[in-house]
Amino acid sequence: MGVNMLITPVDVDRRFFDLFLGNHIQEVAKMRTIKELYSLGKKVYLYLGSTGAYNDFKNTAAQEGFKLPEGQDDVLALQDDWSFCHTGFVGHFAFHSSKAAKGIIRVDYAKWITGADDYLYHEGRAQ
Repeated sequence: MGVNMLITPVDVDRRFFDLFLGNHIQEVAKMRTIKELYSLGKKVYLYLGSTGAYNDFKNTAAQEGFKLPEGQDDVLALQDDWSFCHTGFVGHFAFHSSKAAKGIIRVDYAKWITGADDYLYHEGRAQ
């Protein structure tokens, strides 16, 4: 005869947590804040890419106390005064130019906020 194993509610709860909630908790723990962008360096450009990403960014930035420019843009530049600004033509050119982008840290917001290891924007690569 085999050993009778009694499964208690605590065991079931632990298994449920490990199987279904454990991965979610790990993902949430990896999430970054917008404020952490300041640790990357002086010239940080943030790629937003879609309306959904922009709206999420706008809500998160407001909760963290950032000032945002009027209007929507797919690339914003981080400023020293806890604000973001539109990059304009020259900034867009610098962001998308491989030569001009050498001094710019190009962050993909959707990757950054979820805690992805490779959060940098890569031109021409599927985002």
